[in-house]
Amino acid sequence: MTSIKTLILSTVVLFLGSVFVFESLLLQKENKQRGPASYTLYTPGIKARSKKMMEEARRLHVIEDYKSANVTLSKLLDQYPYTGYREEASFLLAKGLFYEGKYGRSEEVIQLLKEHDPGTNSKWLGYALLVQGKIHEIRGEVDDSIRLYRYVIKEFSDTDLVNEAEDILIEVSP
Repeated sequence: MTSIKTLILSTVVLFLGSVFVFESLLLQKENKQRGPASYTLYTPGIKARSKKMMEEARRLHVIEDYKSANVTLSKLLDQYPYTGYREEASFLLAKGLFYEGKYGRSEEVIQLLKEHDPGTNSKWLGYALLVQGKIHEIRGEVDDSIRLYRYVIKEFSDTDLVNEAEDILIEVSP
C-alpha cells in the first residue's frame, strides 16, 4: 500500500514539474523579457553553462577579443538572462561594442541595463555609464560626458569606480 502511495505521489510530482517546465518554455518563447530571477527556475546544468559562458567572455575581454566576447555575451544574455550575470555581462557587452566602434548598439545595451532595475546603482551600471561618457566624448558631446562622470562620482559608492570616474573627469574637463 505504501509503495502505491509513493508511486502515485512521485507521478504527481513529476507531472507537475513537467507542466512547470513546459509553461516556462512557452513563456520564454512568447516573451524574451522574462520575469525576475525569483520566478525563473534554472537547473544546475544551466547555471554551470552560464557560468562557463561568463568565464569565457571575461577571458576574451582580457585578451581583447571583443568580437568573440560579444557573441558569447549576447548568447548568455539571450539564453540565460537571470542566472546572476546580467549586469556584468551587459557592461562587458557594451564595452566590447564600444571597442568595436558600434557606439549606437553599445548605448542600446547600456539603456537596457538602466531600465533593468531602475534606482539600483550597481558598479556594473556605473562602469557602463563611463563607457557611455566615452561615446559622448567621441561624438564631441563633452558636456554630456562630464555630466555622466559627475553623476557616477556623486551617485555610486564603489571606490574603484568613483576613482576611475574622477580620473576621466580630470582628463576631459577644460
